Amino acid sequence: MSDFLKHECGVAAIRLLKPLSYFQDKYGSTLWAFNKLLILMEKQYNRGQDGAGIGCVKLNMPLGQPYLFRTRDASKDALTSIFNGQIKKLNKKVRRGLVNLKDAADIKNNFDYGGEILMGHLRYGTSASLTKVPATPTCAAPTGRPAP
Repeated sequence: MSDFLKHECGVAAIRLLKPLSYFQDKYGSTLWAFNKLLILMEKQYNRGQDGAGIGCVKLNMPLGQPYLFRTRDASKDALTSIFNGQIKKLNKKVRRGLVNLKDAADIKNNFDYGGEILMGHLRYGTSASLTKVPATPTCAAPTGRPAP
């Protein structure tokens, strides 16, 4: 409790204890957790001067389906770049008729960040290089080495 306050990295995590359909019914959006992650990370924006990353875990996915996703960026406005990029991808799928925003199963199966566990990291570099490699979250490839 007596440590000096310093600038350090910022972290945000969300764990949904109810299915996505609950959030569609209660809040009118299956993207409630994704939007909440953005808000939590924006509140720590000054901590993300050197990069940012987000990750998502989808629980109870069928065998063979991807369940772990991450995006990271080390650009000047990394947080905005990451979230705008994901929204653009989702909107493209909606326009093509591949995703229904009001269908929780559609969001979970077709949107990378439509899962039950979301995590974000804002990098305030105190060591290492200013590239996207240290901008976590990281995940391991099947070989055990960090994925690109």
